[in-house]
Amino acid sequence: MVPPPDDIVERRVKDILARPDLPAFSHHIQQILSSAHQEDVSIRNITEIVLREYSVTLKLLRVANSPLYNRSGRPILSVAHAASLLGLEAIRDLAAGLMLFEHFRNRSSGVRELMVLSLLSANHAREAALVGGYPKPEEAYLCGMFRNLGEILVSCYLPVEYREYLLERQKNLSEKHASRKALKCSFEELGRAMAAHWGLPDSVTTCMADVQTGGTRIHAGHKDFLKTLVQLSHALTTSVYRAAPEASRAATRQLVEVFAPTIGIKETDLKKILERTVEDAGHTATNLRMPFDALRLGAQINVAMNTAPLPPDDDCEPVPPKEADQLETDIQGGHFVLNDVLMTILDRVHAAGPFARVLFGLVEPEANLIHARLAVGTDSAAVLDRFRLPVSIRGGALGVELLRKRDLFALQSPAPAVNPLNAKYLLVCPVLVDDQVIGCLYADSPHPVETGKALEQQIAGLRDLAARAVAKASSQATGGSRSVEQLTGACKESLLASR
Repeated sequence: MVPPPDDIVERRVKDILARPDLPAFSHHIQQILSSAHQEDVSIRNITEIVLREYSVTLKLLRVANSPLYNRSGRPILSVAHAASLLGLEAIRDLAAGLMLFEHFRNRSSGVRELMVLSLLSANHAREAALVGGYPKPEEAYLCGMFRNLGEILVSCYLPVEYREYLLERQKNLSEKHASRKALKCSFEELGRAMAAHWGLPDSVTTCMADVQTGGTRIHAGHKDFLKTLVQLSHALTTSVYRAAPEASRAATRQLVEVFAPTIGIKETDLKKILERTVEDAGHTATNLRMPFDALRLGAQINVAMNTAPLPPDDDCEPVPPKEADQLETDIQGGHFVLNDVLMTILDRVHAAGPFARVLFGLVEPEANLIHARLAVGTDSAAVLDRFRLPVSIRGGALGVELLRKRDLFALQSPAPAVNPLNAKYLLVCPVLVDDQVIGCLYADSPHPVETGKALEQQIAGLRDLAARAVAKASSQATGGSRSVEQLTGACKESLLASR
């Protein structure tokens, strides 16, 4: 296949880098990845860089204390302690992977699913490195985590092109051909260009391209050994978790045939890698507050490895999101993470329109305005700072409807001129607890959205579910107190704790 002109790839990279939330992320990841290559770098230097990202620091310590990394059983209490025990490069690679997770974890359900698949690929690479005797398993982990960077970027920042790609895939085109048709470049080419812009290690960039397999046996010191391990890990994730059951079995068997002559991988090795990965990735996902269905993944492994019967056709979707009835059960039982429940609700609203952006906002009692706390869709990170909606006549028609505790659907006629994000079409639904407005659900679109009673009832039902989740989480935190100040304060603390 003829590679695309360089200017096409560069144009795609510039388009993505122009998004408001990318520059800060780019700067932070460049700092952490370049630090380990400096001759005079110290534990103190790398610790200072990690500590600038508070949420990454917390997650790094949680992961470092998991059974996967902390074999001693003694608590690791600081980043410096973790760096001294695990080594600077291991901490660098782990922190970079966590930064990638942190940046994309509050996106749409499709993006979050791609992140879970990247986590599985990273753990496959780490386990394959241990099986194959590669001396730097954390480097393999980092390369596995970033292997699918191109698709993640497109799904998050170029949704129109990503939908075109998915349509092309339905025509049985390969990933590379489908992405070329939709983007005029492949995911790999885009991922490598972005990795080069960020200054990621050469090994990460190199491992985004496939290597010829099935030839002469190579060993851990060979220049293509890491690249081959990562290619196997990415292919293993695709065949087990992204393919239909029959295709999954065939693809998994083929992996042994393809990679055994080159790196000596056996079917028993693949099964061991898959089983250890689900356990280890489960620990990591739990610490990162990411949804992770180990039982479902384990069942997919058994099907792929031919140790379980094929499931019915309607049971083949990987790690499906929870539906409203299951969310209701979780909320009633009090067994839920507020952030996860609210993000699932936002995803359901996002898909119902479809809408460009959906957000959940909380009242700031002192200022009497609603401030966005969670968002999915276009420029979701940027709108969190921009969305401020007074719950008064200062908020225009939206503010008045909130005061009246009434839903506003302006999806086919133009939205009121005064609205926080200058949207053309929108909806605002107040979130009520004890008949008090404690927040809202908001969604907008640049185009008219087909509406009717069914859609309005669906959105209202999801809004009511959000209200019950907030009430339950807040009452657990406050012992049952129900003033607006106590409800919103406890809700904010719950959301921060789950980040």
